[in-house]
Amino acid sequence: MRLIVTGTDTGVGKTIFAAGLAGALGAAYWKPIQAGLEDASDTAMVAALAPAARCLPEAYRLRTPALRIARPRSTRCGSRPRR
Repeated sequence: MRLIVTGTDTGVGKTIFAAGLAGALGAAYWKPIQAGLEDASDTAMVAALAPAARCLPEAYRLRTPALRIARPRSTRCGSRPRR
């Protein structure tokens, strides 16, 4: 059986829920891509919360923002209605 825990926002409880689920089932936990945390990881949190879970390392770890959006050069440009 394979289960995937997914959610659309930060801070909705995906990691904590996945830790509980993996711990209760004695299953493996794997987050393929870790982003947004510089010093910590979700895998480390799951390992601490659910010692019975087998935690696999991330395949990729993003350390810088993947996309940078340039700020408008003029506030007038951003506030003009489009025609």
